[in-house]
Amino acid sequence: MGRCGAKGGEVGRSDNKEGENRVKDNKYDSKGKCNKMGEEAEEAELRFDEVITSLNGASKASSENETKFDHIDRVVQLNKSKEFSVDVKALKSNSRGEAKDAGRIWVEFKGISGHAGWLYGKANYMAFEVADYDFVLVSRKRLLNFCEGKVKRGEDDIVNQSDKALYVGYRRSQRPKELTSQILLSDVRNMPHIKLRKGELLKINQDRKSRVVKVKVPQEAQVTPKAQEAHVEVSSKAFDSYMDEFVY
Repeated sequence: MGRCGAKGGEVGRSDNKEGENRVKDNKYDSKGKCNKMGEEAEEAELRFDEVITSLNGASKASSENETKFDHIDRVVQLNKSKEFSVDVKALKSNSRGEAKDAGRIWVEFKGISGHAGWLYGKANYMAFEVADYDFVLVSRKRLLNFCEGKVKRGEDDIVNQSDKALYVGYRRSQRPKELTSQILLSDVRNMPHIKLRKGELLKINQDRKSRVVKVKVPQEAQVTPKAQEAHVEVSSKAFDSYMDEFVY
């Protein structure tokens, strides 16, 4: 999910008294933007489910508490591997009213009420949508380490214009406790990551060499001939090891 809850409420986690009521109406959402964002997030999650299903995998929705407090949207299993958790992010625009931009990614350090953002959640992986039925899967911990080192977040660095949010803290004037920023999709692609498309799973190593792994793709799945030729079979044990490389 994004910065808004499934029903347009504010979602956060806190261990202090302020965090006792963690889901509440968003008083800033006068135009129903959070409702729309929630719908777009859910649609992206369903597309993600279809991609996993095309790989003969299983993708189940997380519990309500996991979604709200741990920033986990899906629990996934591929090729009888051990389960791993994923926070799915829909393709977004840079500014309200603009076309969606796959080239930039919004990241969240602090939510609306100042609670820890999804970068500090418990998901093993982030799944960023870059096109319909096309996702990039990256370790959340790797992404967090990159963002903490790359994004300037001092009070003098923070901006309130979304078109200036690249690699600096961004805070909307009416939401003084939140802190987000933007990075480039190319930053994620320069990390070890996995491309997930319908019927296709492509691993990209740190040295930019790629390896396609066939995950018992059903015959009816649409896989390009070129991708099919590059597939190699792996056992479930090997696949677990293969996925573990991306967690830390």
